[in-house]
Amino acid sequence: IMKETVGERNVFRFGGDEFAIIKRNIKEGELLEAAENIRLKIKERISGCTISIGASLLPIDTQAVHDLLPMADRALYISKLHRNMVTIYHEMLGEDDEI
Repeated sequence: IMKETVGERNVFRFGGDEFAIIKRNIKEGELLEAAENIRLKIKERISGCTISIGASLLPIDTQAVHDLLPMADRALYISKLHRNMVTIYHEMLGEDDEI
């Protein structure tokens, strides 16, 4: 489902039941649309299965590529708390928080 949505060369198994999707030159709206499409297709096609997604964007969330994965992981933690949702890193921060 992920490969069908974002392309085979963009999906990587990160371990166990965790995957990473790396997309270059993607706008926030496109990222959110792709993540929601993945979430909804999994819910629809795999009975009783849900997915939580965390995402981060360069340069919105950080200027350093090596910060993207830890930021996406923090966003994923929020998604897992609420179950079956997509969280983008900068959206989980309050107005007083720094990125």
